[in-house]
Amino acid sequence: METDGGGWTLALKIDGARSTFRYTSPLWTTADLLNPGAPDRDRTEAKLDSFNRVPFTEVLIRFETEVDRSTVSRWVWMDLAADDLLSLFASGEYVPVYLGRERWLGAIPDAQIQDNCNREGVNAGVEQNRVRLGIVGNDEADCDSPESKLGVGSSYSCQSCGPCGGLAGPAAGSNDDGCTVVESFATVLVR
Repeated sequence: METDGGGWTLALKIDGARSTFRYTSPLWTTADLLNPGAPDRDRTEAKLDSFNRVPFTEVLIRFETEVDRSTVSRWVWMDLAADDLLSLFASGEYVPVYLGRERWLGAIPDAQIQDNCNREGVNAGVEQNRVRLGIVGNDEADCDSPESKLGVGSSYSCQSCGPCGGLAGPAAGSNDDGCTVVESFATVLVR
């Protein structure tokens, strides 16, 4: 509650090592809740009623990543406005955000994405590789076939490296050095 002046409302808790919040999960596009009695700062995955009901103008994603048996916490903050998160994600429309590649990469230790494309925002990417909120990268000079991503709610398939390029939740996937995966636990807050 002290980050950037406080006043944040918790909406989601997502474990990147699990498949609960993959891109195609109905949790992104329906009013269904997950563990609504778990609004604490713990590692119980949850989709709270605030996801469906709280209007906002800013979003904060806090990533907790295990590095050498300790937890590193980093976050990304962005201007993004909607009546609620449900309407934002359920539309299926791409909504850009403008954090920049380096801010996304700085949110998760050892994260990598390919050098090109760098499309960031809501519902970013194409069918094979996309994120509900994050950034996608490509080795081609376009965004037609991105193969790496960083963010929350990722798709599961990868065109050239099998299932490791499609990650369950908040994570970074890259094809730069074979298939590298960095998984994090993420909390999504709005205000």
